[in-house]
Formats: sequence, structure tokens, C-alpha cells
Amino acid sequence: MSRNQSPKPPGEHVMSAYGNIINHYFPHFWKDIGKFSDSRVQGRCRYKRENLLATEFARCFSSLQSHQVMDAMFSGDQTVENIYRLCGEKSDQVARGDTINYYLKSLPTKHLRSLLDKMVFHLLKNKCIECCREPLANTLLIGADGTGLRSTKVQISHSTTKKHRNGKFLYHQYVLLLAFVSPNGVMVPLACEFIENGKDYNPEFKKQDCEHKAEVKTFKSLKKHHPMLPVTMLMDALSLDYTILDLCRTNGWKFCISYRKDVAKGLDKEIKNILESMKCEKKVTLTTDVNGTTIRKTYKWSKLSYSYGAAKKKDGIAIPITYAEMECKTYNQKNEEVEKTKYERITNHKLNSGNIEAFFKYIGRTRWVEENQGFNEMKNLGLNIEHAYGSKGEASVNHFLIQMTAFLIMQLAHKTDFFDKVVQAFSDQGIQKEIRKLFNGLAGIAQFFLDNLRNRLLEYIDTSQWRIKWNTT
Repeated sequence: MSRNQSPKPPGEHVMSAYGNIINHYFPHFWKDIGKFSDSRVQGRCRYKRENLLATEFARCFSSLQSHQVMDAMFSGDQTVENIYRLCGEKSDQVARGDTINYYLKSLPTKHLRSLLDKMVFHLLKNKCIECCREPLANTLLIGADGTGLRSTKVQISHSTTKKHRNGKFLYHQYVLLLAFVSPNGVMVPLACEFIENGKDYNPEFKKQDCEHKAEVKTFKSLKKHHPMLPVTMLMDALSLDYTILDLCRTNGWKFCISYRKDVAKGLDKEIKNILESMKCEKKVTLTTDVNGTTIRKTYKWSKLSYSYGAAKKKDGIAIPITYAEMECKTYNQKNEEVEKTKYERITNHKLNSGNIEAFFKYIGRTRWVEENQGFNEMKNLGLNIEHAYGSKGEASVNHFLIQMTAFLIMQLAHKTDFFDKVVQAFSDQGIQKEIRKLFNGLAGIAQFFLDNLRNRLLEYIDTSQWRIKWNTT
């Protein structure tokens, strides 16, 4: 007797879900885009700003890796109608990639930066990203991490230059991204800063030095625009530096930095002495599951003072910090060790035996979300951020900002129950799985979006009474 086949996933509603998400969460989205400046010759423009950016967003949602492919895929009449329904601006055909780049290369980046900032803080104001708030000090978790986008032998804007031993130059594009993150995998892009050669140009640059300068600049800008925002900055080991620590102190921010040896050698010796002399607090927990597997977690923490580097100067101030580590060992039924992991952090959170477990659960292990989930998805599973869609003028920065905005919309579509509610509204039947499992990953969702764009019509529904919740675990 054959088994009943599983019903086909409701892929016909993917595009409508994206369109309704923009209307539900960001009702002024297209109106704000319509206010962007336009350096093109007026009276000779075939496409309005909304239409150009709606086409680029559709490319992001469809996971197309080039404008050449986009031009071929977006040529039908149905696509023209859906772009119009998405942004509200009529056109007789879909804009080509070179037309979009012509506009983006001269568009000041402040417009798209402001749009992304407005979207994120609209979510924050409406308590839509409370999952990114930690329980120890009631702050929001912000990950700060850099990633490489592309390298080329041809000079491009917003890049760093490196001279190799053979005398040739190579141009690299790196970007520092700030994003709200949660322990359960939510990542909401907030701001970015391209790492590039400054006034003191040095062809023998070190990436971490440029990233450090970009971090300082971005932190100052965030504090200026949102002075009352309570945050915990999650950073990698390269940020274990007096300038960054002192900036967090003066801004009134919490921080959690991954600890790695040889970054601050004076601190290494102090931590080693404390651990060897056992002048630190300690807590051990044991848990055993139904299969007889035992997990032993050993927590150690101690208060210290960061008084190295610039802290030794005349106006330097020693900064109170806490070293914390969690060593996790897994034993099988025979009490044999089968796995071992260790996390080491530097923080200014107040730790004790009552909250040390919560610290690692909600803060100490959360920075990986930005790098392992966020950047991985952007590069390999959807947005293809390493591809150069435009390199002249401001095009590369504007393309990245568009991709981050698209990623934010995709997070709301994929990691909440919004799609389930859309399916119920159209068919009176819900779905049993999360959207990514339902369509077997991001590539499947993108394929259905492209199919909808070319063969179906975008439909809007009343979502004003919906209460949306995150469905991550």
C-alpha cells in the first residue's frame, strides 16, 4: 500500500507575503524612497526612483547573481505589472541593470542608510525585536563584525589597497556591519561602514587596523543618532583594545568581547595567574538526558582591570572588566569524554553565581549569529553579497545597503509566522512547518518568488489586526 504524498507547498503566496510584509511593518517605505534625491536629467527619465529600487529588491528576493540574468528573467509583462503593484509606480517595461546602476552611482548613500535606520527603529519602537534583548541588564544585543566582499586588480571605490611582493596592487572591499542579534538566530542589520584607505594612506595596510577605525567611527555615529539606546556590543577578539573599551565606557554601553591569547599580552599573564591560583569564582552544572549523555559545564569568572596600551598614558583610565569562561564537556553512557568546547569572554556585565549561566546562554554565545548565520546566508544562501553588481561612484555601497534592507525583510518573512497567516488568509489552511523547512531552504523560496513574479499577480490583504511572533527556537 503506497503512502499518501505530502501536499505541495503553497509557493504561490511567497511574493504576496513579501509585499504584505513591507506594507504591514513599513507603511511609508515607498514614500520615503520617493523622497530620495535624483541627479538624473529630469524630463528624460523613463523610470522613477521607486520603480528602479523595486526592481533591485525583486532581484535580491529572487537570488539572481547578476544584472544580466535579471534582465533576461524580468522581461515579461507579468513582471512589469508586479513591479508596479510592489512600488505603486507604473512603467511600460522593467528597468535594466545598467539603468539601475546609473542612478545608484550618483545617489548619496545617506538616503539608503537613513531608510534602513528608520525601518529598524520602527521595529524597535513597536517592540518587534524584543527577542534581541538580554535579561541581565535589559540591553539590546548588537553584533559588530567585518567581512570581505570582493577583491580585484582594477581600482574600485570604497576599497583598501594592498601592495604585494611582486609590486602589483590588489583592491579589496571590506565592510563592517552592525546588527541587532538574538540567541535564537534573528539578525536585523542596523548600519554599515565600508573599510577604506583614509587620509594617511598606506599600501601596506593591515585589515584589522582599518576595521578598528571603522568600528570607532560607526560607534560614535550610533551614539550620536541614538544617544539613549541601551546596548551590549558583541565583538571579536580584535576589538580587545583600550580605545574601544573606553568608547563603550563613555557611551554607557555594555560589551562582550571574545577573548583570544596574544591580543593583549599583559592581560594574558594576569588571567593565567588568576586561573592557576584559583582566585576566581567557579560554578559547575551537570545535566543528563534520557540517552544517558551527560553534559558538564564549568564556569569561571573574575574581576580585572584593563590598564594596558593607551590606558598607561597620562589621561588614561583603567577600565573595570570581568573575565569569564565556560568549558563544556560531553560524556557518553560509559562516562567517556566525546566532545569538548570552551568559550572565553571579556565583559563589563556584573556576573555572579546566579546569572553566569544566563550570561553565556543569552550573551556569551550570541555573536556567532552574525558571522555563522548572517554572513553565511548573505554570501552563500541568498543575497550573494560577494558579487559586484555595481562599482562606480556610490553604487557598491548603495547595492550593499539595498541587500541589507532586503535581508531585513527576508528575516521578517522567514523567521516569523507571517507567511503562515498569509496562507491562511488566502486558503483557510495553515502550514505545519516554518517557511524555510517548507521550501527546503532559501534557494527554494527565491525560486518560488521568481516564479510568482513572472507568472502570478501580487495580492494585498488587510493585515492591520495581525499579531506576528518570531518562530525561531
